[in-house]
Amino acid sequence: MNAKHYVSQDVAKMLKEKGFNESCIVLYDEAFEELIPASSICSYKNQNHPNGYCCAPSLLEAMDWMEERGIMIEILWSDNYHLWYSTIKLHRVTITDMGYYADRNECMNETIKKGLELL
Repeated sequence: MNAKHYVSQDVAKMLKEKGFNESCIVLYDEAFEELIPASSICSYKNQNHPNGYCCAPSLLEAMDWMEERGIMIEILWSDNYHLWYSTIKLHRVTITDMGYYADRNECMNETIKKGLELL
């Protein structure tokens, strides 16, 4: 399991607060400190973990979930700046200026956070 493929701890918590309740193969522990395989837990969904466990979807799963709610995220590479940037579309209206990032996964996590604020 490579942690870079999954949402960050704070994004996982925000997703849970916004109603994300999909099956995941990875969870954050009760203190949201580390990823653990969900196979060691009886169920994989947020609704079954009132004790603080938090499902950690992959970055793509989180983006797909948001797309189902009308928020489209696009991650792009800037040849001019040699950095990653993103756009968010909410019901066909493009919201830009999400910032520039050296790391693609950081760009994805930050853009997902900004998109969740729109829900």
